[in-house]
Amino acid sequence: MNDGLTMKHSRRGVLAGGVAVAAAAAVAPRVAAQLPAPARWRRYNVASAEGQMMLGHYQAAIAAMLKLPPEDPCNWYRTAFVHFLDCPHGNWWLFPWHRGITGWTEQMVRRLSGFEGFAFPYWDWTANPEVPAALYQGLLNPGNPAFIGDATSFSQKFRGVLTAAGYWAPGSTRLQQLTERGITSEDVLWDQILNPQNPDYPAFFPVPTYPNVRNPDARLDCVAANAVSSTILQSAMAAQDYETFSSPAAPNHSVMKGFAVLEGYPHNKVHNNTGGIVHPIVNGQCDQSTATNTGGLMQAFLSPVDPLFFLHHSNIDRLWDAWTQRQIAAGLPYLPQADFDAWAKEEFLFFSDADGKPVTKTHAGDYAAIGDFAYDYQPGSTGAPMPGPVLKTTRRPPVLRFAGEVPAGSLKGAKAMSGGLPTAVRLQPALLQLIRPGAPRHLLAKVTLVLPHAGRGQEFPVLVDTGDRSRAVQVGSVALFGHTMAHGPLTFTLPLDGALATLRTSNALKANGLLNFRAIEPVPRLLSGTAAATPPIDVEVLSVVIEAH
Repeated sequence: MNDGLTMKHSRRGVLAGGVAVAAAAAVAPRVAAQLPAPARWRRYNVASAEGQMMLGHYQAAIAAMLKLPPEDPCNWYRTAFVHFLDCPHGNWWLFPWHRGITGWTEQMVRRLSGFEGFAFPYWDWTANPEVPAALYQGLLNPGNPAFIGDATSFSQKFRGVLTAAGYWAPGSTRLQQLTERGITSEDVLWDQILNPQNPDYPAFFPVPTYPNVRNPDARLDCVAANAVSSTILQSAMAAQDYETFSSPAAPNHSVMKGFAVLEGYPHNKVHNNTGGIVHPIVNGQCDQSTATNTGGLMQAFLSPVDPLFFLHHSNIDRLWDAWTQRQIAAGLPYLPQADFDAWAKEEFLFFSDADGKPVTKTHAGDYAAIGDFAYDYQPGSTGAPMPGPVLKTTRRPPVLRFAGEVPAGSLKGAKAMSGGLPTAVRLQPALLQLIRPGAPRHLLAKVTLVLPHAGRGQEFPVLVDTGDRSRAVQVGSVALFGHTMAHGPLTFTLPLDGALATLRTSNALKANGLLNFRAIEPVPRLLSGTAAATPPIDVEVLSVVIEAH
């Protein structure tokens, strides 16, 4: 167990806002210092008058892009193919890669809309936890007849196009990356999209079968509404290093390693819910063991077909930019400290520019700042109470990290049900002092789990107790996006403040600081609505690291 203090110095030289970063092909030990580029465009809150105006130009561009031939990289569906083939999720490249696809698509929309002032509006789901009404109308709703309405027509129109474009050219770097992702040919690609072996989990959904492709109730369900709350957002933004704010490091951007708070909560759960996965409220409680699934594009990797995708990811990018500016103002790290060169040099090879030509910016480091995309954001929710940047003269205290694995068999009531053992952490006095009302720190638990095969949107609650399961409190729940199963151990960062506050209020916390973590696979309720007789199944917890940020 490590009870020391750890703090890493920030990389100096890059300023806030639309900062240009040295090309990753020639990454130096430190990022080159450059003056911030002035913003030429502003991304407005979609709820504002300006944001609503942008939606009209967005529709005009979508109409033009839907009419382009499949061979044109600016065709609306071609961007969705790029996301399916190359998108990183569950690793530390989520932010730069999605900044790239959103920025280049924004330039396409700007050109094809004919409006030079266009920039994507963002959906501030914390302030407005329901899908904007305009996104159910016209060409902003992928249920519109102008979109391809069935999988057979989709396959007939696009099959062979990517092969002809050279995606699987022998010896190419793109082929190497596709092979790492398991997409070794176009036939494999279509098998993954249509998934005939398991028709419950396609990536393309027929759109005319129900009134709205997304969650028929525009409001976010109970799982997603909690995920976008100010409390969750505040914990996500409290991270003091990129490795905690972002998801974990990985060998390459096709490997899933785990989920930070921002990706695991608002990113994943908004995707799933606006893709039609809805958890009910039963007896006044959010029922995570049961979900209906009407099947919408946002729940899978062809999600950019749904115009809502770019409003969702503009908000994710806005939060990354806000966090970066705060880190710089406080003199704290805002880019990876360990293996920075490997992070910055990771190749992104599938983007096209506004004219459909391959881009010259092909490394993650090219997207470490907004740079030549030259936009900024109208202010929005960033997790109250965090008003504005921290003064540069005021450093936040260093991160406290505690890791421990006490044999779970020694804990009262900690017997595993299916071979998966809970894991315990003994908090040291320095951290116990932070578990009190008004403490200035946020506590995060990095919990590494071995998840079983799971359907889309399956929630796995993570519980904590002090040795007595009957008094367990839910820390949160974890769920994947876009995958039908987990791939080995995954590390999820979960806000811990609320659970510890509940334990403290109920006088369950003990002086020895012992916390027992376990994760469960819920057994679905019976159709009658009564609880199933079979108890939930334990999921193996490999390790827990608790940090104070």
